[in-house]
Amino acid sequence: MIHDTESDALLTCRMSSQQQRPASPRIKYEDPDMQLMFVWINYQLNSVGVGPVDDIATAFSDGILLAKLIEGVTGCAPLKVKKNPTRDAYKLDNINTCLETLHQKGIDVRSYSPQDILEGNEKLVFGLVYKLMNQLDPVNPPEIYAWVESQTQSELPGVRTDGTECYQDGIVFAALVNSIGVECICIRDLDKRNKMQNLRVAFDEIQHVWGVGKMLQPENFVRNPDEERLLMYLSVMRREYRLRSQQIKGTASDRYPAPRQSGACHPSSGPNRTMITIPMDEEDGGTGSAKVLENEQFNGIEVMVKEAKGLKNMEAFGKMSPYTVIWVNFEPHEKSTKAHRWGGINPTWNEMVSWKARGKIADLRMKVVVWDKEVFGFDDYIGGGDFNVYAMHKGQKLEKWVTIMQHSQPSGQVLIEVTMK
Repeated sequence: MIHDTESDALLTCRMSSQQQRPASPRIKYEDPDMQLMFVWINYQLNSVGVGPVDDIATAFSDGILLAKLIEGVTGCAPLKVKKNPTRDAYKLDNINTCLETLHQKGIDVRSYSPQDILEGNEKLVFGLVYKLMNQLDPVNPPEIYAWVESQTQSELPGVRTDGTECYQDGIVFAALVNSIGVECICIRDLDKRNKMQNLRVAFDEIQHVWGVGKMLQPENFVRNPDEERLLMYLSVMRREYRLRSQQIKGTASDRYPAPRQSGACHPSSGPNRTMITIPMDEEDGGTGSAKVLENEQFNGIEVMVKEAKGLKNMEAFGKMSPYTVIWVNFEPHEKSTKAHRWGGINPTWNEMVSWKARGKIADLRMKVVVWDKEVFGFDDYIGGGDFNVYAMHKGQKLEKWVTIMQHSQPSGQVLIEVTMK
């Protein structure tokens, strides 16, 4: 058990009230969020030699696969859990071991009940895995985008790689495949106007050559591109490339040949597959990546959470009581405003949250998440979005309406003002 008085009391309270809560709504497994979750989970489990899961609610009910997931994400030694727990008490012991490990790694798990995980509460398990993705497997946007640029500059010199709009026509993905793939795409055969077809071709090759599942759906990515999903996808690709490169003696050239010269077009070994190079048109705009000073330091962050507008209504009757959580990738990770009681879809907070810390601005990540406070049961997730603090500068103050998303659909906007100390 986690040695935390507040934690123990909360877990006891939650288990005793299990029968009093209304049932959680079923998660729609066809949602892009869930598809991303499955690919990420199965990728992590595969890294420790465990087969894929197809039901997120029951997969972790005995604690064994949860332990394997933690091992895969963190690279820690295997957790000491019972291999074949036949009784609920043994399963709860396994789950407690996992939660204690996460607690020791600085993850706040006080709101996650072992009993809920045992009983397969989808909403809670979904939330726990989402937290693991964001806090144990974070991505550094400038670093990821710089990696893509380094891999694709041979075919796409000077083309921007920092932002979702740069990837929507599939050309950058195609060039990324060509940079390290055996079976390649011929870029000059791609029509930039046929975005979804280009993305399908690139994603198929990424899965075929690298074994990385399709974490993005072409239709959703073209219609509502989400930077968080994009960065997660690119991060997994980069990690897989590095792992496979290390497994090959000497260099990765046998498996992943060096980038070919722009303009070359070679037939591939697969049927109807050709290598690709298309110069990007000037209409794509932009002459380079956003400049981020890699060594610029911050000495603290202040966030004024002002208001929201047009939030998705999560209540069948009455008005919502929304509150906002600001997440950053350093301790403490989360700070929240008070709930605006009966604030409805246009609440106002005007509350300041701040962190006293020091580090590189280029390493910063921030998320804005809005919840609807519930008197009984779990709070309802309204939506979340990224705020690109990594592109700010020391001493800068920036006010912005952040669009939040729920299952790839816009669910409102939040006005925040960030001051970089």
